[in-house]
Amino acid sequence: MRSDTLYFPLNKITENCYAITNEKLFGSNAAVIILHDSIFVFDSLYNINHSILFRKELDKFLLPIKYLLISHYHGDHIFGIKAFEDINKIASFKIFKNIEKRLKTDWSNFKLEQMAANDPKSEWLLDVKILIPEILFEDKIYIIERKFGDMHIEIYNTGGHTDCSCFAYFPEDRVIITGDLVFSYQFPYGGDITCNPDKWIKSLELMLSMDAETFIPRHGPVVGKSEVKKQLDFFINLKNEIISKLKKKKEYHAIICPDYYEFNEEYPELKNVSLKKWFDFYSKATYK
Repeated sequence: MRSDTLYFPLNKITENCYAITNEKLFGSNAAVIILHDSIFVFDSLYNINHSILFRKELDKFLLPIKYLLISHYHGDHIFGIKAFEDINKIASFKIFKNIEKRLKTDWSNFKLEQMAANDPKSEWLLDVKILIPEILFEDKIYIIERKFGDMHIEIYNTGGHTDCSCFAYFPEDRVIITGDLVFSYQFPYGGDITCNPDKWIKSLELMLSMDAETFIPRHGPVVGKSEVKKQLDFFINLKNEIISKLKKKKEYHAIICPDYYEFNEEYPELKNVSLKKWFDFYSKATYK
């Protein structure tokens, strides 16, 4: 049931999992799990127009879309959900607080109108509608569908990239959909005000402890365990480097970033913001 449309390829990853993985075209990925009688969607796309096409693509499966998981509150995970307005939306409780703050600041109608006016390619922002999820959970939630044997999805709110970051584990196909907890083959952005690198490390350790062999990230190509392990090693080595500099009373400019990933030099501020955030996080801990 894969798409024949070149513009909107929905790629089959495993027996029951599909994903949009053209990050360059769509700004990020999205994933789908086909259950016995329904469809589970992990994140909409960033641009509402793309999200509408995404939903039309899912109609080809001839099954109802039952759930949309919002993995965390960043705009590229929130702005497209209007296309799934009538679907049960799942998110962690912590997403409420983050959405509430953004609606009063960065996502106010005035701000979105300004963003659209400043960039002709962003006119679609005028159609953005921020929706509050109906199904909320604290640490984890299971979705179970019983027919000819159980199929279930395990969703975990681990925090890390943000304090409301989630990932989904689908044991049936040994798949984990990581959200922004994995940036495969690229520097992991961690500049969010709620980012917690220690929780990020624990989230990657939890993923690696599960019986999974395929990892579908929100950013970057589909990977196996080795790339997730590489990202974990990056975080651990960076933590050790920062703590070493703190003990020597150095500033964050002295950090020698582990040479794991090339960074997109068009956006050097994203790397700098991340390193500064992680340095500040550990400087407030008891590592000095």
